[in-house]
Amino acid sequence: MKKIRKKQYEFLQKECSYLAEEGVLSDSQTTAILSMYEMAKRPSLIAVLLVIAAVSIGLGILSFVASNWLDMPDFLKCGMIVSFFLLVFYGGYRLEGTFPKLSWGLYILSTFVYGGGIFLIGQTFNFGGEASGAFLLWGLGIIPLAVYKRSTWLFSFSIILSIGGQFLGQLPGFFLPFLLSLGYLALNEKVIQSKKGHVLSLLFLLASLIPLFETFHAEEALILLAYFAIGILLIHLPYGAFRYEGKWVGFLSVGVSGIFLSFDSIWYGFFPDVGTIVFNVLYVLYLFYLLKTERILAALLMASLLLRFYFDLSFKFLPKSMFFVFAGVVILTVAFLLHRFKKGGNHHEEE
Repeated sequence: MKKIRKKQYEFLQKECSYLAEEGVLSDSQTTAILSMYEMAKRPSLIAVLLVIAAVSIGLGILSFVASNWLDMPDFLKCGMIVSFFLLVFYGGYRLEGTFPKLSWGLYILSTFVYGGGIFLIGQTFNFGGEASGAFLLWGLGIIPLAVYKRSTWLFSFSIILSIGGQFLGQLPGFFLPFLLSLGYLALNEKVIQSKKGHVLSLLFLLASLIPLFETFHAEEALILLAYFAIGILLIHLPYGAFRYEGKWVGFLSVGVSGIFLSFDSIWYGFFPDVGTIVFNVLYVLYLFYLLKTERILAALLMASLLLRFYFDLSFKFLPKSMFFVFAGVVILTVAFLLHRFKKGGNHHEEE
């Protein structure tokens, strides 16, 4: 059963009722279609407060333990952390049926106790290593709970921790983060089925390529061209159930790398004048091509490129007051054009 927003579900109900009145669908077909969807529940105020309380309690206990850390024997430190984690997790499991919101708060608390315990135990036994390994273990440890609860938020938090480990300190080798990102993509596709999870998994996949580029000491221009090419593939070769989200990541990759590649300094060592001109011309032609099918997203990239050249050129020659005035006029014009594009865009773009 697929979860959709309340407005989407209400729209689906109206359309099914209309089709039933027109004789296109029978009552049984209408019921069968609606039974395949359900409205996604928004987190209530009580649930949010319980999560905040759980995090606050967890941080307070960990802070108390950390402040008295040096006075405790090692076995007691380890035993307290493991016992507290198991106690909180078991409490969440036992209260699922009777107090689901409190159970959810305890589950959240258990994830923070688990993460804090990794760092404290590593400090106790002097395991050493970089922070990336600890964040990786924290993220991977959340996955079973995310799968059990089918929680998009826990799954997304797990990916964010793994991405954080990628940037806080290089994960060992290239294949480990690359395989992890592919694992996140597959797990999200088969089990979690989250749009946020798909986007974050793709971003983790892109981040996992950084160690590979560093291994071969690739130049900045080649790295950005690689991300530009990957973005084009994501735009024109969407796959799976989350094609639109993958296309968004592709546009993000093309947009960010395209902006950087439009600067002369990036092409140092690769005929900077010629390389910049050739790339910018081809990039603009490609954006005009995209305007035929992806009007809003292509217009956003076109606007960002125009603003980049405007800010670069006008800041050098215009007085500051005129610079900001013209910048405001340009941004208002871009917003107006995007609004016109959106009103005239197709149904797929409005989603």
